[in-house]
Amino acid sequence: MVKIVPKAKEIKKCLIEPLACIVNILRAANPLFGDSVAIIGCGFMGLLTLMGLDKSGAFKKIAVDILNNRLDLAKKFGATYILNAKKDNIVDKVNSITEGKGADIVIEISGRMAGFDLATQIVKSRGKILIPSLYGKPEVMKSGFYLMLKAPTIISAHPFYSDDYDRDMLIAARSFEKGILPVNKLITHEFSLDNISEGFNTLTSSDPNYIKGIIVP
Repeated sequence: MVKIVPKAKEIKKCLIEPLACIVNILRAANPLFGDSVAIIGCGFMGLLTLMGLDKSGAFKKIAVDILNNRLDLAKKFGATYILNAKKDNIVDKVNSITEGKGADIVIEISGRMAGFDLATQIVKSRGKILIPSLYGKPEVMKSGFYLMLKAPTIISAHPFYSDDYDRDMLIAARSFEKGILPVNKLITHEFSLDNISEGFNTLTSSDPNYIKGIIVP
């Protein structure tokens, strides 16, 4: 249980839990000063992670997605490079950005096995891959060769990875109160309890403009 200061906006308090997940991801990533970090997937969690990385010492923050509106948000929230996976050769682009080395850290948060396969191709040798993603169905992994070739450290960066989740929640709450991670800027939809079915339909509709929806009284 974490105490929230009274001045914190009531409705937005429901977003502290995903902020705690971001705290865990950022602490697991632990970018060093000057590192290059690639984020594959710029949905709600990917953009929040990018916000956090903007406070780190990472020099190059590379955002990868297939939707231009999400890439525009990524640029707004601190990405130094934005790449569209449908239009750009991501491997070539990342190699160019990192001067042939590959990204020091890759955070795969697209929820697709294709995202993980891409992560193994753009990470540097003995780099770090974080997987906060949830893969909803069995998929074929095609990246065995790159895992052998590059020998990256792979971290399943889910809440169970944290050795002190209560502390993560506390850090998340304080970040929320201080506006360090302005999660409210990512809320694109609000639904009343009477329209909760509309909210779930929107969530599953693949609406390109949907980032995060909340239910309000």
